[in-house]
Amino acid sequence: LREVGLPPPPRRRGPGMTDDLRTVGYAGLGLGGSLLAVAAWRTAVTLRDAVAGATTGSRSLELARRTRVLFHVFLLLSLLFEMVQYAAFVATGDYTKWGFSAHLIGSSFNLASFSMVILLWGTTLAGSSPGYRAVLVRVVVLADAANMLLTAGVVMALGLARDMDAFDEEPPAVYTLCIAAQSITLLGFSAWLLWLGVRLQSRLVRHPQWESLGL
Repeated sequence: LREVGLPPPPRRRGPGMTDDLRTVGYAGLGLGGSLLAVAAWRTAVTLRDAVAGATTGSRSLELARRTRVLFHVFLLLSLLFEMVQYAAFVATGDYTKWGFSAHLIGSSFNLASFSMVILLWGTTLAGSSPGYRAVLVRVVVLADAANMLLTAGVVMALGLARDMDAFDEEPPAVYTLCIAAQSITLLGFSAWLLWLGVRLQSRLVRHPQWESLGL
């Protein structure tokens, strides 16, 4: 993995690193718990607003509501699974199969929540163009599905491994594919989001009601 520039799975720590990982675990649980509470509150508010407005608005507005709900749900799930990783650090002071599996699942949900922002901005720019909107949805769904399937493959490989040491010594090919796919998707989504942001800004400043701040 190092030869192709990809990060290897985390090596198990010696006794001297146990306290450090436990400290990371406690800090993660504290900060993550606060973020989890905020994410849960925002998810509840978004669900309430989506249900209240379910019978009003156009099809594009309904898609925007669903996208916002999915963004908050994916973000909430990502935080929940990351909390499992931190709990594993506190409990064992080491990397564990179940903790690392939760971290990988949390990362895939985090990437999915990021993709919902792209979907929301992209559909806003699409306007009344159903063809572009349909292509946009397919691309995002396929990218998320591919990453989640690869993550599921790594989790299965972890479950079949004797322990983390055995997984470290001979990482399966699906792990390499998973890390590569997530890295490429994140890079592509970042560039895509930047492009959409520039287009949105350009459309806003050309609007007749736009007033320059004189900066």
